[in-house]
Order: sequence, then C-alpha cells, then structure tokens
Amino acid sequence: MLVSAVVALGVLAPGTGAAAAAGTSAGAPLRATAATSSRPALRVDATDMPLDSAPPRRAGNGYNRVVDRFHFRLIACATDCRFRVPKGAYALLGFLLSPFYRGDLLTGGCTWCTGRFHFRPYSLHRHVLRSTVAGHGYMTVRTRFYQGVLRPGTIGRLRGFRVLPPPRHPKRLSDRCLGADTITDVEPLLLHHRKLPVVPCNATVPDDPPGTFSTPLELSPTQQLDADVRGHVDGHRWLSLFTMRRGDCQPDAQAEYHFTKVRPLQWRVSGSFDHQFLLGPGSQAGRVCEYIETGALWRGIPDGLVTVIGDHPYYPHENGSAALRAP
Repeated sequence: MLVSAVVALGVLAPGTGAAAAAGTSAGAPLRATAATSSRPALRVDATDMPLDSAPPRRAGNGYNRVVDRFHFRLIACATDCRFRVPKGAYALLGFLLSPFYRGDLLTGGCTWCTGRFHFRPYSLHRHVLRSTVAGHGYMTVRTRFYQGVLRPGTIGRLRGFRVLPPPRHPKRLSDRCLGADTITDVEPLLLHHRKLPVVPCNATVPDDPPGTFSTPLELSPTQQLDADVRGHVDGHRWLSLFTMRRGDCQPDAQAEYHFTKVRPLQWRVSGSFDHQFLLGPGSQAGRVCEYIETGALWRGIPDGLVTVIGDHPYYPHENGSAALRAP
C-alpha cells in the first residue's frame, strides 16, 4: 500500500546538499522601545568604518527584479524499471530544471510521493539543474511538485506541477512570485503554500519621491537625540529603519533583517508622513538603512516592492561623539 509523504529538498545552494544560511553577519542592535519622550528609539552600537553619505533615492535598476520562468521535467519510469513499481504508480528517478544559475537557491519537493528515498545533491551544467533520487520513490496522479527558485535580492518564483501520464511532462498548476529574501526554508512552501509572501510578478513599481531624513549633526555618546523621516507616498506603504554594524545596506527590508537579526523601527504610512524618533546614544561610526515598500508583512517584516531606499551613515569625532551626515 502506498503511504502519503512529504519529501522536501530544503533550501540548497548549487552543488551541495546542505541548507543555505540566509544571513551570515549580525547587524547593530535595534531597539524599538519607548523613550522618555514616548518616541521610538534607534539604539546605535556600531564599529568604526569609513562611509560615504547618500540621500534617500528611488529604487531604480537593480531592485525588484524577478527570477525568470523555469522549465521542470521529471525523470521517471512507468514500466521495465530497475525495481518493482506498485500498480497505478510511477518510479520517481529525479528531475531537471532550467534555467538555473550559480548563486541561485532551490527549494521545494513533493507531496503524495511515496517510498523510501531522498533527492541527492544536484549538479549544474549549462544552466540545467539535475537531481536524482537515492532509494525507491513512487508517484501517482495525486502527486504534486512545488519548486521554487530563489536569488538574493531578487523576487523569487514558485511553480506547482501535477503528475499526468506520461509522467515526464507534468502539468503546471500555478506560477507565483515570492517577496525577495522572504523564504529561507522549505517548510512554508510544502505545508503552507497557500499562505506565502506572494507579490505580483509583473507589477509596476510606484514612483514614490525620496523624501527627507533629518538627524542631528552630532550624535551624543550618552543621550538620545531627536530625528525624523518625512515624505509622501501615493498609497499604503511600510517604512522601516535599521542600524548596521558593518557592511552596506541590503537591497530590501527582508534581507536587512536576515543580515542584522534585529527588528527595525517600522511604520505604516499613507499620503504625507512625518515620523519622529530618537537616535543614539553612540560614539562610533555606523549607518541607518531606510526602506519604503509596498505589500504586506511576512513574519513581521515588509515583503513587497521597494520604492525608496536610504543609506544614512554617521561618523565618530575626536571628542568622542559621532556626527550623522544626512541630506
């Protein structure tokens, strides 16, 4: 008797069978706590580094890119297989997926696939990914495959397929896009694939003006000082602010969160907005990363299209304070 199973690939990097980590470097702590003035506060705790000041800007080329549509084909056997196949089933021997590029991540697996087997680490040749099965795996017309191709800083793509005779050419059931840097494990794809951070695959990015980011010229090493961010958006957006210890601002709030491991200051904005907060204290260099995004929240962090991104560094001074250079 065939028993239903969920077989997962995990999130794999090319040529490996190990899960790929989403972030490798912790960022500066960010505490969205109430201060004495009842304003939220950004706590600065950063290492010294040379920085260049840059004003907020519209997210242009290089942002909100989408993974290409990919082809999926099964390696299967219906008769004369090397092992006995139950009646009404097919032997699952592996799959092919293309195009796939080095640096991409593969996630997915199958439901209602049976037997004792697992997918081997895959190989890549001329942008064609090939993964074979170790053990004895079976599938029927009830089997569903969900394959996702993810790329850092890029909107991912998830496609669903069902098995039809002949089994080598499954029928596509769905084609959806996932918010950039949102998925870091396989479980949401297989167990909750109807509740995912889905974004439009071909949406036009709203043309939001950059706005302004105002801070004190010198950041006190002992006190929190007033700062504010203001602008105007045509619609509902999420505004997020992070502080960073080292490195550059990431391409979106999800990537920044995975990098810093600290939750941002965050507001839901619409129309004209002017949000005040407290910055500091701090005596070393760092940067504040600003994001304005469409969409909803995935695990508490915005998952939509980036419309505005800001990179606001601050510098230490000889007297022990730090100046924040912002437009």
